[in-house]
Amino acid sequence: MSKLELLNPEGLRIDGRRANELRKITCKTNVLHSTDGSAYYEQGNTKVLVGVFGPHENHFESESSYFERGDKYAAI
Repeated sequence: MSKLELLNPEGLRIDGRRANELRKITCKTNVLHSTDGSAYYEQGNTKVLVGVFGPHENHFESESSYFERGDKYAAI
């Protein structure tokens, strides 16, 4: 058995949920108006907001066809 126990003796997780209880999930789309697309995702204490801007011209100079295929790049 590992040092970290997932359930306490009462059968609860560290955040108070039972083993068969899930966190609330929230998803919304088009939440940012200045983007081409956006989404908001929330599960428990995790929150993610994503905005898509583009398409933009490729600024890489290369003789390779790798950059000519329309590959996607993310700036985080």
